[in-house]
Amino acid sequence: MKRKLHIITTVILLLCTIFNSVLYGSADENNGSLLEIRNQLRLGNIAVVHYNTSDGITFMTDDGTYTENTPVNGEMCLDFTKKIDSKLVRNDENGIYLTGTYDNSALVFYVRETESEFSRLQIAVSCIDEKMYFASVGSQDEPDINTTLRLGMYDGADYRWKDMLTDCTVGGEQYLTIDYTMCPYDESKNAYQIVLRADEGMTCFTKIELTGLELVNISGDRKDISYENGTLAEEHDATLNADYLSIKEQMSSQKLFSAGTGSSLIRNFLQRLYGFVLEITAILRSIFTV
Repeated sequence: MKRKLHIITTVILLLCTIFNSVLYGSADENNGSLLEIRNQLRLGNIAVVHYNTSDGITFMTDDGTYTENTPVNGEMCLDFTKKIDSKLVRNDENGIYLTGTYDNSALVFYVRETESEFSRLQIAVSCIDEKMYFASVGSQDEPDINTTLRLGMYDGADYRWKDMLTDCTVGGEQYLTIDYTMCPYDESKNAYQIVLRADEGMTCFTKIELTGLELVNISGDRKDISYENGTLAEEHDATLNADYLSIKEQMSSQKLFSAGTGSSLIRNFLQRLYGFVLEITAILRSIFTV
């Protein structure tokens, strides 16, 4: 029996290698790093953004919050305060929790390519039972989970959302591969803007795996922010601040992304198949370690 399981595992690992080569090219992955998202929030490399039509965006990272205070028909402005709203930034040793049922919040960070020939971005998430989390109502053995997670994308004309998880009912940590090259590109940082929104249900963001990529600090100037003619005013450092205008456009978008070409459909299918193979491999590994 064990011999058969070893053979199956070897075959699946070989399939993982093949899919990985097809999707991302063959190169050395030894330069990868696995980071805890909660710690990256504290370092200012990851932020949580909240949006509604009345108040605009609220951008929180490290130990400060940028709150939109834009005059009617005026340029965008944000007020800075040295505090974080614990109702919008829910985190513990497990990670950062976002709910799409009660809030319109997202995780925001920027990734910059290094000199590596191989690059890949993966994020580890867990789908959460909201009733259990907020009111301790329900059963740990039978969690009530229904989570939709979306990635912000820019097609050259419009900000859109792409489904990463749709009506997910399964708990437990899972890794999602993000095609960061389809996300908005920020020239000032030479980096791509990643926005992940819990659209329905609740998601816990636990880890981020970077291969051939690095995070960019976006803790900002730590003072009030203003824009002039659609860009940050000269007294602000664009390399330290997130692109708040772009993030607001993303968070206010109601448009969904759909693959429009055959090659995109094939790539999407391979990515899903690759993720499935990774899940099966994890299960078999857990069998062998028992």
